Amino acid sequence: MSEIKHILQQITALSDVPDPAVLKRLIDELRVSDKEPTLANQNIQELIDILRQHPEYADGLSSFVLKLIIEYRQIALYTDTGIMSDQGFLIVYVALSDTVFYRYCHKKILS
Repeated sequence: MSEIKHILQQITALSDVPDPAVLKRLIDELRVSDKEPTLANQNIQELIDILRQHPEYADGLSSFVLKLIIEYRQIALYTDTGIMSDQGFLIVYVALSDTVFYRYCHKKILS
């Protein structure tokens, strides 16, 4: 049995009580390096094929992800599952802080 199928079985079993670590395992299994785009396509195709062959896994995955989104803070979910690094949010925060400072504080300092 493929690792992707095994993870989908776990996700289906845990769909009522989702664990972000299991979603991270699925994402890590699908993720490849930049130098292997063909392997990335193969991994996604394998996921699609398994979900088509086992509609209960598709239902379990959608329920699992929806519960995670509802019950988990979005930023923490994205960083804990490896979808986005903490650095990405830090950069956005700094840029937003700079914009706010420039717009409101900078004008008051100059006037």
